[in-house]
Amino acid sequence: MEGDFHPPRSLRSLEDFTGLVAMGGYPAGGWLSRPHFRAHVGTTDMSYDGPLWAPPAGVQSAGKKPAMVEEYLCETLKFFVLGGKEYLERLWERVVGRVSPFAKKSILQFPYESAPNISALSPATASATTESLAALPMIELGSMPKRAHPYLMPVRSKAERKRSGGYEVTWSHINCVWESGLMVQEGTPVLLTEDGTGISRSLLDRILEDQ
Repeated sequence: MEGDFHPPRSLRSLEDFTGLVAMGGYPAGGWLSRPHFRAHVGTTDMSYDGPLWAPPAGVQSAGKKPAMVEEYLCETLKFFVLGGKEYLERLWERVVGRVSPFAKKSILQFPYESAPNISALSPATASATTESLAALPMIELGSMPKRAHPYLMPVRSKAERKRSGGYEVTWSHINCVWESGLMVQEGTPVLLTEDGTGISRSLLDRILEDQ
């Protein structure tokens, strides 16, 4: 977790996990909920589904705005981590799952129930049938997404110590898209898995800059 109380950290900066790169977590299956007003986390009797309101002066900023969202619900998240086999196995023995932040208020913590599926990677160029295994930069799209929207994928972070204590964390981003079945543009440099799916080499290089 990165924020006011911690400097940026990465797996590869830890002695026992040299060279590991986390590529993010991706839902396996699942579905979108209907659009609805975002509810408060931690309470069942309070949500933003209602008129704007104005609290007493000096208590809180007036006019809480409703936030319309769609939630993606799934039973399984697959996390992709790149690195040497020895380090991946060591990571699996010690890892505890955590998604943070969750709705700006909390973190989710969960066990990993399935054994890791370790696959060798080989440098190659994408063919017309190469499917993207992880997030894909928009300039490398080989097929039009059916439901996915572009988003800013954070790839690098830095922090400056604040006078009041804690850290000010800033991120650099890449415009990416991901959904199951998304194709990589033919001729794009990739790392291919044993089943023929690929990971963008340019995205990996951006994450590893200055390392």
